[in-house]
Amino acid sequence: MKFFIPEEKALNELFINGTTYIIPNYQRLYSWESKGKSDVDRQVNVMWEDIIEHF
Repeated sequence: MKFFIPEEKALNELFINGTTYIIPNYQRLYSWESKGKSDVDRQVNVMWEDIIEHF
């Protein structure tokens, strides 16, 4: 088994050279469903707002 060695990379570096990421079957599925009726409450928008706020 190949072990993961953490290192700092830019986000675009994670997806170059045909890199494939495999999520194990035991990981729960993530739901991108809307919590409310507006796009403001969509989980994906909340995630991006959190990321932007962090940086």
